[in-house]
Amino acid sequence: MQIKLIDLKTFKKVAGLFVGNYKTKFHGSGIEFKDLKEYSFWDEIRSIDWLSSAKTGKMLTKKYEEEREITAIFGLDIWENMLFGIDKPKIDTLLETFLILGFSSLKNNDKIWAYFFGNKIVKKMPERKWKDNLWHIIWKIIENKELAKNTNGNSNVNVLLEELFKKRTKNSFIFILSDEFENINEKYVKILATKNNFVYINIFDEFENTLWKNWVYNFVWWNDKNLVNIKDWKRKTAYINQRKENLEKFKKMIFASSWKYLELTDKTNIYKELFMFFKKG
Repeated sequence: MQIKLIDLKTFKKVAGLFVGNYKTKFHGSGIEFKDLKEYSFWDEIRSIDWLSSAKTGKMLTKKYEEEREITAIFGLDIWENMLFGIDKPKIDTLLETFLILGFSSLKNNDKIWAYFFGNKIVKKMPERKWKDNLWHIIWKIIENKELAKNTNGNSNVNVLLEELFKKRTKNSFIFILSDEFENINEKYVKILATKNNFVYINIFDEFENTLWKNWVYNFVWWNDKNLVNIKDWKRKTAYINQRKENLEKFKKMIFASSWKYLELTDKTNIYKELFMFFKKG
């Protein structure tokens, strides 16, 4: 069965994906004191334990250990727009991305919580550590590929952000996987970012950004329901430039709110991109 093959390959890959490559921002609640050690040149002065240093006659600093158990919250876009794809649907890219992130969280003994959304919250899956919960989420993504066929239009990420805001979500690592990058409520973005680590992962089909495919002649410009003939270079250029401008505006808002941002397409080596992304921190 294909999903079992993905399981084995993914477990081999995730062994070192997150370990040591990202840290929680919640000093005081996510970091605990472990031991004392002798001061070295690269240690921060503020970590010096002056009382212990005075008693021993040696310059000692406090050594901390990060608490690895956190809650990983996944906001998964399963609406009609995620079914689009020239070579493969965007929801398949979403599934592969979630597999790697989900198994990584599981390997780190983190709790996993999932929200499925479109223009409303479709389903919530409460936090658990168990592998069974991860598989349950995976199967729900697969099932929702069929559900998405009966939906209409684009997703609304604000329904998820509002839900997280109302729950007063804090001390969590939140991943949003969606193709949406417009009309997002900046207020929710900024408030949630003060209490959580956020990663917004935009998932696109490469064709959406370039309008290039030698056998494709027409593409619907969903912003205003106009039909763009990709042989019409004027309309094609206008579409590409407008999309690029909107995406850059969205990225600036994300970065200004201290979120992390990653863009993936159907052509991306997902594991490599995720590994390099978290290695940079």
